[in-house]
Amino acid sequence: MPTLLSTNPQIRNRLREAGLRATTGRIAILEVLMDANRPMHHAEVAQAISDVQLNHSTVFRALTDMADAGLLRRLELGDHVWRYEPTVSRNPHAITNHPHFVCTICGQVKCLDGRPEFHANLNQIQGVGKITEILFKGRCLNCQNGSS
Repeated sequence: MPTLLSTNPQIRNRLREAGLRATTGRIAILEVLMDANRPMHHAEVAQAISDVQLNHSTVFRALTDMADAGLLRRLELGDHVWRYEPTVSRNPHAITNHPHFVCTICGQVKCLDGRPEFHANLNQIQGVGKITEILFKGRCLNCQNGSS
């Protein structure tokens, strides 16, 4: 949960550098997403910042504005639900453009650390331009072991 939202200079500066006003709502949203360990959809973000008391339309507009400004990546992982994750990180060594795993049984979404190794050079596959996203689907450990 974010704390002292309006006084977070790192978040305020990133918003301003992207050409956006550093409102309390935008600061709260970016803070929550930077602290999350996975992409979040609109309702999850709205719930996480419920103490800021923004309506769902305002949260949605802020997510869209920050995605358009390049601060957030908008993902659709095959279930017709937009999820958002930051393109910036508190950790300067973090890989912000990474693949995701979606469990086809329970719907859990997980960010995959690092870069998976492939035997083909993905940017040289014939007939394909630049690959911008990789998505893995399968069963998570809980569902694979029948715990879900």
